[in-house]
Amino acid sequence: IIKGVVGDKINENYREISFTDDVALSSHRECIVSHIPILYWTRDAHNALNNISNGSVILIKGHIESDIDIGLYVLAEYFEVIYENKKRI
Repeated sequence: IIKGVVGDKINENYREISFTDDVALSSHRECIVSHIPILYWTRDAHNALNNISNGSVILIKGHIESDIDIGLYVLAEYFEVIYENKKRI
């Protein structure tokens, strides 16, 4: 399970998600922000994940797969919006 912030669309099917180590955040030490492509399990452009605003925080349950063009990505089997950014960025 990953908790992250929804970013830009990479292409019509993939979104970027940014996440960090919550332990690093709570201990006020420097942390590394990771960015990884995410694809919804339906593998099409018309899905709920593509309709979420940039800056929204989501929980994702999925697994890692790879693609020749994209590289490693998370295939999201399930996601839940924790905070939806009402401003469309």
